Amino acid sequence: MNRRYWKRNSVYEGAFTALLMLVGLFIGARASDAKETLGRIDDNDILEAVEEDLRTDNAVPEHQIYVEVRGGIVTLSGTSNTLLGKRRAQRLIESLRGVRGVVNRVTVPRTNRTDGEILSDVKDVLRDDQVADLAELKLELQDGVATLSGVVDSFAERELTDHAVAGVRGVVDIDNRITVNQTQSRSDAEILPEIERRLASSPWLTSDSINVNVENGSVTLTGVVGSVQEKSLARVLSWVTGVRTVDNRQLEVAQWRDQPHRRDSLVVMRNDTQLKRAVEDSLLYDPRVRHAQIAVHVRYGAVSLFGTVRTLSAKRAAEQDAKNTLGVRRVRNHLKVEPTEFLDDVAITEWANKVLLRDAVLSEFDVQVTTRFGKVFLSGKVNSVYAKDRAAELIANIPGALDLYNGIEVESTWQPKLDAEIVEDVRRRLRWSPLLDADRIKVSVDDGLVTLEGVVDTPQEREAATRHARQGGARRVVDQLRVRNGRVAPAGLTATLIVEQDTYELDAAQSGDKFRQALRAARKGFNYGHLPPAPKVDLTFKLQNAGDEPVKVRLGHDSGGFEFVLAGEGAEHIRIRRPFAADLNLGSLVTIEPGEEYSIPIESLEYGFRGKSDRWYWTEPGEYTLHVTLSWPTDVSGIYGEFSVTATSDTLTVLEADGENR
Repeated sequence: MNRRYWKRNSVYEGAFTALLMLVGLFIGARASDAKETLGRIDDNDILEAVEEDLRTDNAVPEHQIYVEVRGGIVTLSGTSNTLLGKRRAQRLIESLRGVRGVVNRVTVPRTNRTDGEILSDVKDVLRDDQVADLAELKLELQDGVATLSGVVDSFAERELTDHAVAGVRGVVDIDNRITVNQTQSRSDAEILPEIERRLASSPWLTSDSINVNVENGSVTLTGVVGSVQEKSLARVLSWVTGVRTVDNRQLEVAQWRDQPHRRDSLVVMRNDTQLKRAVEDSLLYDPRVRHAQIAVHVRYGAVSLFGTVRTLSAKRAAEQDAKNTLGVRRVRNHLKVEPTEFLDDVAITEWANKVLLRDAVLSEFDVQVTTRFGKVFLSGKVNSVYAKDRAAELIANIPGALDLYNGIEVESTWQPKLDAEIVEDVRRRLRWSPLLDADRIKVSVDDGLVTLEGVVDTPQEREAATRHARQGGARRVVDQLRVRNGRVAPAGLTATLIVEQDTYELDAAQSGDKFRQALRAARKGFNYGHLPPAPKVDLTFKLQNAGDEPVKVRLGHDSGGFEFVLAGEGAEHIRIRRPFAADLNLGSLVTIEPGEEYSIPIESLEYGFRGKSDRWYWTEPGEYTLHVTLSWPTDVSGIYGEFSVTATSDTLTVLEADGENR
């Protein structure tokens, strides 16, 4: 049984959600169809990007790892102090645009621990784990290498068990021979749509097309994806009930230098009923919430979780499952932890200290634990966000822990750099991420303070952008990115941005370093009176209803309106605060019948609504593109969510006043 899976996408670290976290997802790219016109990324460029990624991640021993790149294939050698560090290095590199594969020859040296001590800890870890069932498993350990065998109920349980063992101090490698129980039989006709639904629900997968073929329970994936991690994720998501094997070897990883454009409309669930089903599917496949009683409520893309779970890790996992569903704009977690066994505060603290001591990452740090009425408080210092997050992951798995406050501090490793260098490094890192459309993100720096502005599709993209800004040298990051995935496009409605005039002259009063310095000064002092008006343009934003039902668009509501992102080397943005009007403007409804169009002129690079307006300037001659989003509330109150449509212009050419374009 074969079907081609198509997914549309726009302009932004389950059972499977758990696996998303395990593979360290920083993914989501589209591949170009124009192979013959686009050059491959140079190996030297990939090498530099890999070295930078390793250098700026404190969880990876960059000085002990050696890198070689040939034809987009990255080979790693050297040593890592932990198996988790070895795996993290690989996953960081697999997330880079242009990397076609990773050969990991990094070795983990033996510790002074005996195999008996390590095996004892492995058994304790699996005995304590809320997913693994020690009775189902056979364990062997020789020279630090753990051999796992046995039969488990799902692919996710197999991988989570592997991850738990990898974190034990002294484990240098794992031979995972665990098999998945194949007793439940399903027809190919049942398996195929479930795989397609899971691929469509992931905010991490943004490939143009993946071919899904199912024959006698064996799944074959072909097509094109944007990164090695996206290829791995497609395999993970294809392991649904009834699947015997998954082969993703024929999925090609795109390795072209540029992407002509991003896809124009983010696919989200068209209504709350479909979104509710997608979240419930994600929970169904997560063994961490296997015994939970969870009710999912959805209102305009906002998910609320009610019910009970046995552990804090299950509560956290359920929330992450919901967040990792495409179209979810926010999650309210009202789940209550009802443990099957009661532990007093002293017992929880002792358990936590034991867990931290045997962990390969955290055993070297002095992390303090206190517990009050079942709530665990963590303090101390570690060298990376990864280590801080891992501490929370481990503590949440303790039976009896009802809540967690993670007060661990991450030691700053910021090195002073020139603002110009930071801008260059941050922009370069954004472009190396297959998850992001860097042209939609504006980067500005003032004394090491990086400000990110623009529009992204999902919270995952927003997190990736801020992470790359920190790794690019930011002393601190101010995140002013707008996440679009809280908005949905009404079924059938599309937008086109028509360029009526494509060439403009640069106003001398709005050009060069002097004007850019004036903008920065205006931002700091909130002094906008002396700024010139935004450039005039001649564009048309055309709405088209290709659906079967009328679409109602609310124009002029205070919680909606136009939003611009100007992309180009000289693009600059400023937000102007205005007196807040007391009266709420509810706007007016426009009904677009099936097959009809509605056009709105755009005459300036300024837009605004209640209490503020935004201006974009082009400050250098060159080529620019304009991304325009029109949004309006799903109901007149403006509380519950937004609809939106987005369109991107063709190239706008800006010439100097004398008519020349440098």
